[in-house]
Amino acid sequence: MKRKLLLVFTLLTTLATAQVNQYEALKEIPDGTLMKGYHSIEKGEDGKYTGSSLSAKQRLEHHNSIYGKLYTLKVVDETKEREAYDFRGPATNHYTEPSIIGGSEGYGFGYVILNNVIYYLKDIENWQNPTSFKIDEIYILPEKKEASEGEEKKKLTMKERIAAAKAAMAASYPEELTEIDHKKVLKEYFAAMAKKQSTASLTAEEKTELAAIEKAEEDRVAKINERNSEFWNGEEGQAIRDRDAHFAKVEAEGAVLVNDLGTTLWICYGSGVSDDLEPGEKKIFRCDGDIVGTVYKGTHTEGVSGADYNMATDAMFEVADYCGKTVNASTVMP
Repeated sequence: MKRKLLLVFTLLTTLATAQVNQYEALKEIPDGTLMKGYHSIEKGEDGKYTGSSLSAKQRLEHHNSIYGKLYTLKVVDETKEREAYDFRGPATNHYTEPSIIGGSEGYGFGYVILNNVIYYLKDIENWQNPTSFKIDEIYILPEKKEASEGEEKKKLTMKERIAAAKAAMAASYPEELTEIDHKKVLKEYFAAMAKKQSTASLTAEEKTELAAIEKAEEDRVAKINERNSEFWNGEEGQAIRDRDAHFAKVEAEGAVLVNDLGTTLWICYGSGVSDDLEPGEKKIFRCDGDIVGTVYKGTHTEGVSGADYNMATDAMFEVADYCGKTVNASTVMP
C-alpha cells in the first residue's frame, strides 16, 4: 500500500519574486533528471498537504519546438508515460513568458516548475492567469550540491551514479523542509506572470515562429481528423459503428420473458426478488446496467409472501444470453 506522506517544501522565493518564466526554469533542470513523485495531493483541515508516493523513478525529459528551441517537457515513470499535449504545438500560455508549460488550454492541464517542485495541474480555469485548478501530482527536484572551495568534483562511474540515484529515491522525505500553501504560492506566481505577459511584446521573428508552430499544430490535427474520418467512413469503421449500434439496441431492449404457460408463473432473480406473471404477461430484464444473472422458476406457498427456488434444479435462463430477444417461458422451463 502506498503510504501517505506529509508534503513540506523549502520556500525558494527567488523563482516567485523574480517571476522566472517556465522556459528559464526548465533550462535549470538537466534533461533526464530523476525526481521523487507524489499523487492524490490534498490539503487537510490543519492546512497541511498530504500525498501518496508514486513509483520511485520519475524522469524529466526536454523537448524542442520545430525551431529547435527548448519548448516543453515530458515526465516518464516505470509503468506509464504521460506526455505534454503535443510539444510541436502551442503547449504554453505565452510564447516568450509562459507560466504554464507542457499543457493544453482545451484540456485544462499543464506543468509548472516552481520552488524546486514540478506541479502537474488539471482542471485549469482561465488559462492566462489560472485562478482555479487541481494539483494532481508533484515531483520533487533533487537539491543542487556544489563542491566546496578547493575541492574537485568527483567523477562517478556509471555504477556509482546508478547506486546514488537509487539511494536518493529510497530515502524518506526530508524532515527539514518546511510546509507551504502550494495553491497560494501558485496563484501568486500566476498573477505576477500575468502582469509580465501583458507587457511582453513579441519580435517579428517570434511572431513568425509562433504562427508557424500554430499552423503546424493545425495541420497535424487536420491530418489526424482526416485519417479518422477515412477510417470511420470506411468498411472497417462502418462495421464497428454497426456493431456498436446493435449492442446499444440490444441493451436498450433488454431480455423479454413471456408467460405462455396458461397459468400463473412465479420467477425469482437477483437478491431475493420474486415476481408472479399472469398468463400472457411479460417481464423485461434490463441489459444496460447491472444484469441480474440467472432467472429461476419460483415455488409459491399460499399465505406466504413471494416465492422460493432451488438453485440446483430451478434455473430457467441467463439474462445475458437473451439480451435483445424475447423468450417464451415454455421453452426454458426446467
